[in-house]
Amino acid sequence: MARGGPTKRSVHGRSPKVLELDMSDDDRLIPKQDEQLYLQVLQEIYVRVEAFRAVSASTDLHGIEVGALQLRIALELVVMGSLVTNKAQIETITSALANKKLDQARKLAKRANPDYWPKPTAPHRQPNGTIDLRPVEGALTEGKWERRYGELSELLHARNPYKKSIDLDKARERLHRIADELIALTNHYSVHLADRDGMMIAQITSEGPLVAHFALAGA
Repeated sequence: MARGGPTKRSVHGRSPKVLELDMSDDDRLIPKQDEQLYLQVLQEIYVRVEAFRAVSASTDLHGIEVGALQLRIALELVVMGSLVTNKAQIETITSALANKKLDQARKLAKRANPDYWPKPTAPHRQPNGTIDLRPVEGALTEGKWERRYGELSELLHARNPYKKSIDLDKARERLHRIADELIALTNHYSVHLADRDGMMIAQITSEGPLVAHFALAGA
């Protein structure tokens, strides 16, 4: 449950924002520097999604490849994101991703932080004024992450000249489907950072990323 009234302050310009709770630094379960680290990850996801949108209507192979690369990097950031508070683990995961050891990267993330995967939600206001957070359908799931990563990677290899040319329309449809799942996941979600108490509510909208820090009930 949140304590105090949130006030908005800008971080790194207009895009990233933190909803500050009225609490002293001693009461914070998630230090400010951790919020800043996580906001950097969200800002990078935002930039990658916007870069995809810039080429999303492309009808040539180069545009398809650029879009696939941007989305693939965004998927890597989703897995890495909540590990920003554990330098040793995030370095291990980035190494696994660099070597395309996807299953290993996912298992390392889960071992370091069982709640590493964002939980997409949608706020619904009740008649009494309270707001419930309900699950979102159509969002990218932890179980589909590796498959979607592979689908993007298929578009980023040199073409065998003896094989049939890529179907650009189907490739573009694939990119849009993955982008829609990613956006549904990151539009509004809760997440726990590794080795920290408390919960972050995060959003990546068309205007940029935002996070709010909430204490857990009973914490």
